[in-house]
Amino acid sequence: IEEIYSILISLLLILCGPLLSAQELATFRIHPSRIQSAIKLDGLLNEDAWQNSKALDSFMQASPSQGAKPSYHTEVRILYDDQALYVGIIANDSNGKYIVSGLQRDHYARSEDGVSVMLDTYNDKIHAIQFYTNTAGVRYDAEINDNGSGLNAAFNTFWEVKTHRSQDGYSVEFKIPFSSLRFQQLPVTVMGFKIVRQIASKNEVLIYPSCGKNLGNVAYRISSEGEMELMNLKSSSPVYVTPYFKSSYLKKYSLNSSGLAYSSQTEWFSNHHFISNKIIDKALSSIGLDAKIGLSKNITLDATFNTDFAQAEVDNRIFNYTRYSIFLPEKRQFFLEANDYLNFEMP
Repeated sequence: IEEIYSILISLLLILCGPLLSAQELATFRIHPSRIQSAIKLDGLLNEDAWQNSKALDSFMQASPSQGAKPSYHTEVRILYDDQALYVGIIANDSNGKYIVSGLQRDHYARSEDGVSVMLDTYNDKIHAIQFYTNTAGVRYDAEINDNGSGLNAAFNTFWEVKTHRSQDGYSVEFKIPFSSLRFQQLPVTVMGFKIVRQIASKNEVLIYPSCGKNLGNVAYRISSEGEMELMNLKSSSPVYVTPYFKSSYLKKYSLNSSGLAYSSQTEWFSNHHFISNKIIDKALSSIGLDAKIGLSKNITLDATFNTDFAQAEVDNRIFNYTRYSIFLPEKRQFFLEANDYLNFEMP
């Protein structure tokens, strides 16, 4: 599947290459350091591996003055080992006050202080995965497609992040397992990357690397990314299990035999009639799980037991005072992963 996808992307780049200006294509490539010792994920870039890695700091404003010099200095360092990619960011801010507008999973707001790491794992200049956190350490991930004009915000995967705040700024450590990414396993794997920083007090959005001043949507334009070389990435076979428990309460009212009054009947939990024993059947009917099992670097098995076709996280809070049904967004990971590859929007 990956080989077919790579061929299709290569053909697409050949056909669309003339449409991409030279100023928006990556003109440099970095070589992150491969580390042997573990990184303690605490938001502090105080290990020797961080200090010995190259700092990337040529940020520019994406807004409000595209191409202008940022108000505050920002630097990025990138490391990796056999299991994960580590991205460390030091964001200076003499203001010392940070705006946080949410703490829940998948919270994202452009009006707060935070940073994003965008990874174009196939280096196709079209698709990328965005990992965002604010200064409180929330986790938001999304799939970006159509060179930054399309977004699948319901996408979720497995990764970690820690932040540390001070009066002079804040620092962030991202840990993104390679088992959560799709990429070609080659002796040298090339991935595209972009870093986006939001400074709420200045209403600024900064990007790395710098690009042309006349490009549109530069903050999320994938084709203006940088590139990095990762050596001999090893395939892994992760097993992710998401268990769930559900309950129900039902109260029925029906006319009695005389037809003169109503009688009520209360029922806790539902029966799916797996077995004849009603109590055990209720227990089995109220639990389930979704599993993602990596069989090889090209094949992933998605399995489910007793699915109730619910999502993996809580529904959005919606109050419906009309007679029309509510349509909630899809949240099941099986239907969200890489669905942007099959989403072709017409102009």
